[in-house]
Amino acid sequence: MSDNETTQSLRDLVRTARLRLADSAADLGTLLRLLGEHDQAEGLLRQALEIYEADCRTYVDQTRTTKEPSSVLSASKPSSSAAARRVLRPDTT
Repeated sequence: MSDNETTQSLRDLVRTARLRLADSAADLGTLLRLLGEHDQAEGLLRQALEIYEADCRTYVDQTRTTKEPSSVLSASKPSSSAAARRVLRPDTT
């Protein structure tokens, strides 16, 4: 494995770990919200959202030269990001 491949492999591992952290923060934030711990929930959900958004920006920057902008944006958005944003909004039911 070349140095470039090793570096890319490590970057992929770091990205995966960050997204898992964001998923965990979003899950815990959701549970805390359901338990009525709104202040703690908000902090965790905002943290998750920041990680998701930073990942999207980084991914878009890395692939901008190789893909069309519309395909990059649709491919780079983690599904949990939408869930985290939905949880931040108050229930309308």
